[in-house]
Amino acid sequence: MAARADGCAAAAPASAAAAAALARAQARTALASVAFGIYLLCLGGAYLGYGHSYHRPITYALANVSMATAFATQIFHIAILYGIFVNKFLGCQKDLVYSLCASLAISMVTAPFTFITLICAIATSTYEVALWEMARFGMLLYHVSLVRRFLWELRGKRVVDVVFASSSTPSVITPPPTPASPPTPTPPPSPSPPPPPSTTPPPLTPPPARPTTAPPPPPPPPPPPPAPSRAPSVEEPQAVPRPS
Repeated sequence: MAARADGCAAAAPASAAAAAALARAQARTALASVAFGIYLLCLGGAYLGYGHSYHRPITYALANVSMATAFATQIFHIAILYGIFVNKFLGCQKDLVYSLCASLAISMVTAPFTFITLICAIATSTYEVALWEMARFGMLLYHVSLVRRFLWELRGKRVVDVVFASSSTPSVITPPPTPASPPTPTPPPSPSPPPPPSTTPPPLTPPPARPTTAPPPPPPPPPPPPAPSRAPSVEEPQAVPRPS
């Protein structure tokens, strides 16, 4: 229980930092959406302004190049807003980072064309184009700084946990595991003392038991010899007594 309480106490500041990062990201997203709306208004006004620059070929050519790069930048702005508002729920942070990097690169390539077009528009008194390019140049600078700060905050952090955490279920960043302390060497086991000699006498062994088998019975006496047979004697005639 004590370890669990310590883990919750350590995770509380981390979750507060994640919520603060989420609030900053949502505020910048709102600013980016407002700036994107102003950008669309300027883009609509550019169609009206470019129609009056046909009699200045150089400005018109540069304006066309700037217009083409403006459409490309606009596409990447839509991709960024899509990544912030939709991929937030899908967890596709790789698409968002790629779109941010691509938008930053194309904005830096577009900025020189915008600046040259702005100078030519001022030199040729094409003020509607100058106003449009000035607004677009400021939008590009703001966009570059915003994306650069956004990518700097994402450096070395997980996008889903820090920036795109849902407001209803704030992510809890688990503290890093504490380094394991080296194992303490266990002392060798001490030799046990020999057992004391026993004083009890050894148990007496009983005498060997006599065999339980009965001795064999004596042999039966021999049968008596048969009596000698006597020949039948002839009965002698008895004397007849004399008459007295």
